[in-house]
This record gives sequence, structure tokens and C-alpha cells, in this order.
Amino acid sequence: MKRVEHCDECFRLATSADNIFYSLKELVSAELDALRTGDDAALRRINADHRRLLRIQEAVISAQRQHSRQHLQQSSSEGKKAMGQAS
Repeated sequence: MKRVEHCDECFRLATSADNIFYSLKELVSAELDALRTGDDAALRRINADHRRLLRIQEAVISAQRQHSRQHLQQSSSEGKKAMGQAS
């Protein structure tokens, strides 16, 4: 399998995804605490934050997929060029 070269955008998107996953984990912990204590106001706030983070997460994952496809297209076209030059 060919090693994939990663660019700055790959690392930026991966870091964004990691940060969102960490934030979601923290929100789940806060939600459990709010459920244990019966803090309805905190639950509403946490649910709103949770929905917001899920939308951001979806956008980041979509951007990662699109960027990955761009890398694949780029490597495919470079491979075709190399094959054309080798002939």
C-alpha cells in the first residue's frame, strides 16, 4: 500500500476533529452530572451545546472526506501522468 502524504490541511482537519471529540466527551460527562443532580437548566444548555458541536463535527468530517478525495484524485492524475511519461 502506498504511503499517503499528509498536508497542513489534513493535520488541521484532524486536529479539529480531535478537539470536537474531546469537547463531546466533556459534554457527556457534564450531562451525566446534570442528570444526577437534576439540574434542568444545565441539561438544556448542555443539549444546545451538544447539538451545536454535532453540526460542527458533521461539517469537519465532511471536509475531511472531501479533502481525502482531493488527495486521491491528485495522486490518481499524477499516476496517469507518470505512466504517460514512462511510455
